[in-house]
Amino acid sequence: MAERTTIARPYADAAFEVAREKNDLAGFGRMLALAQTVAADPGMAEALASPKLDADAKTALFLSIAGDRYSA
Repeated sequence: MAERTTIARPYADAAFEVAREKNDLAGFGRMLALAQTVAADPGMAEALASPKLDADAKTALFLSIAGDRYSA
């Protein structure tokens, strides 16, 4: 299986490029910090690791926590 960093890198690069184009690297950093905080919560981590939830349910759950603070 590929390393998580190898899989995530293209997405991170693309998100960084969008933030740079919008001249909002600070906002991008705040969104990453928020996402890290949400993902690190033990209950959220357990839910995200659960095979009982599909990707759409995990996304909806993640965004239900401060989703309005993420930009498109």
